[in-house]
Amino acid sequence: MANTNQNYRDEASGFLVKSAILSNERLNGYTVNVTSVMSDLEIYESIDKPFLTGKCLFVDFNSVLDTIKFSGDEKLKITIQKPGQYEDIVKTFYIDSVITSARVNDSIETFIFHLVEDTDYLANLQNINKSYTGKPSEIIKNIISQYFPNKTFTPLIDLNLQNESNGTMKVIIPNLDPVESIMWIKKNCRTSEGMPYFLFTSLCGGDNIYFTDLGSLLKQVPINLINPFKNWQAGTQYDISTNEFQIANYKTNNQDNLYSLIKDAHVGASHNFYDTIKGNSHTFDLDIEKEINDLYRRGVLSKAQRNHMYPEDSKINNQKTSSYVSQKSFTYPVTKSYENGFETISAYNEELNENAYRRKVIGLALSSFLEKNQMTVTVPGTTFLQNDDNYTVGNVASFQFMQHREQNEEGRNRQIPIDNKKSGYYLITRTVHVFKPENYYINMDICKLQDIVTSEQDL
Repeated sequence: MANTNQNYRDEASGFLVKSAILSNERLNGYTVNVTSVMSDLEIYESIDKPFLTGKCLFVDFNSVLDTIKFSGDEKLKITIQKPGQYEDIVKTFYIDSVITSARVNDSIETFIFHLVEDTDYLANLQNINKSYTGKPSEIIKNIISQYFPNKTFTPLIDLNLQNESNGTMKVIIPNLDPVESIMWIKKNCRTSEGMPYFLFTSLCGGDNIYFTDLGSLLKQVPINLINPFKNWQAGTQYDISTNEFQIANYKTNNQDNLYSLIKDAHVGASHNFYDTIKGNSHTFDLDIEKEINDLYRRGVLSKAQRNHMYPEDSKINNQKTSSYVSQKSFTYPVTKSYENGFETISAYNEELNENAYRRKVIGLALSSFLEKNQMTVTVPGTTFLQNDDNYTVGNVASFQFMQHREQNEEGRNRQIPIDNKKSGYYLITRTVHVFKPENYYINMDICKLQDIVTSEQDL
């Protein structure tokens, strides 16, 4: 985060949407400037989607929209002005549906449209039914370069693609559109430690489709390490200084649900893979506490991350919770579909050895544990519109939640302790950029990775 010492209250006022141009090829290039009738705009980012979606509210005072009969193929080009001297953000969406419309009176009608970025809309018009050979990352890159000419495959951070554990595979894309195809291939991609991969894009990230793994995300330094976002509980009177950022609102979502993780075979379970061609079987008994401790010993997880991810020495009836075989799963991967002499080319669900199946199970479990402690926060938005870099989805940010401040016998305020249960370093997994005439803010879904580091021994 570039300028965390600035006062967001000086910059967050005013509507940052510079222009909104509506067009439709049916009208032979005819365009309508709808900037004046656009009231609210929401743009959605997700770590699980390589495209943006959104909603917008139009308040049509003078029948501006009557010249276009909406049919689901209208294009909306939005220009968002950044603070300072940075280049504007320009994104093109399609209005894929009218969520609702209502007549307020004889002269005013309101519309709420759902938006999808042109990347996904245009992909929906195409079909892939062909064979690809290579590592999953190579196949994804080839599809992006062929079907998304305006997008760039961008390994995030300093991603070493050689860490990708998957060997050469051969797949036939089974009649999917390009976005579905790259997401389908991504599901089968893991690092040598079993870490899953993500494909996503962002509002401020230019035309990049980011590709990265969970292990790389865990190693990030928080973008606001010096100036964490802070929340002061109700009843606390505190004047936020100019170098601190305020959490305007927050809510927790289904936290610490270990029961569901056990039920989904992500804590202690027996995973069985049967080769129907050779009659072989591979069995891996998952003990998530053992696997997380192993990742910590090998330096994949920090001490703080390890301590937070799973409760160490968790026991039920004097037996370690993760040692229970609570579920048994059975998978029948198609093997040896492309055997060609001595070449080791695997099919989509095929793994070459037992350790590869183990990594697959661990990857699925870690993905589920990532969302064990989830929260939604509302923060000022202008700080995130800096340069051409992505500071939202896929980044780690520091959040501090302060306990209620008390006064001592002399009437002086005591030092406010941090709420360690809520405070910590969080991965931003989903964001909603909310542009209103009076302000701009962001709703974030964040997943806690660790408590705040207080000493070097926690690193």
